Amino acid sequence: MLRKSHGRIRDQNAWRIENDELQVTYRKPNIVTTIKVRKLEWVGHVVRLADDRTAKKAFLGKPVGRRGAGRTKLRWINSVENV
Repeated sequence: MLRKSHGRIRDQNAWRIENDELQVTYRKPNIVTTIKVRKLEWVGHVVRLADDRTAKKAFLGKPVGRRGAGRTKLRWINSVENV
């Protein structure tokens, strides 16, 4: 919504929208940073849960069996570890 309300900038025969300008103008945190912070908050919450809770079991669980051929599927914990 901010991009639409702020407008576009003409730059060398192409339209662009400056993210930095939007952040300075509206003083909102970067969405990528917000997502990373919330992921880490959720990990802390799940770690503190009781061991019998479903979310904790899924977090700590080690699936058995084999994965199919092809590209390896990314797990949620992989994205948290890369933060």
